[in-house]
Amino acid sequence: LTRLRRESLAEGGVPAGQAGRFSFELADVSAQEPRNGPRKGSSFSDAVDARAFESLVLRYAPPWPLQLVFTPALLSQQQRVFALLLRLRRAKWSLETVSVGAGAAGGRCAGSTPLTRLWWTLRSELLHAVHHILAYVTLAVIAAEWRSLLD
Repeated sequence: LTRLRRESLAEGGVPAGQAGRFSFELADVSAQEPRNGPRKGSSFSDAVDARAFESLVLRYAPPWPLQLVFTPALLSQQQRVFALLLRLRRAKWSLETVSVGAGAAGGRCAGSTPLTRLWWTLRSELLHAVHHILAYVTLAVIAAEWRSLLD
């Protein structure tokens, strides 16, 4: 993660001296119960694994006088945006890599059942929605705000 963080910040034009102010931390989620309780027929560890990225926290330590602008409340809001983007990317990855009996044919092979075709249709619709939500948040919200900050 450290290498990826350093490379991403360098590609984004962040000076090497400032890149050290960003860090990743892992919060302890092992003692937390899932929000809706454990699912029927699954163990607690399955529910935690599905939300494993929720323990990943991005931290920023602003130098003085930026501490006056980047308040703890603002940094907390930034962390929630980071967590939303991470959940969206994980959902997109999960939908892209899931496979069911129809294989790579996408439910259109000769031996596929109506249920398999329904599964692939649902997967495609969900993938389309998640992809466009992620694109909207990234391009129309975050990039637009970043450009307005730089102007």
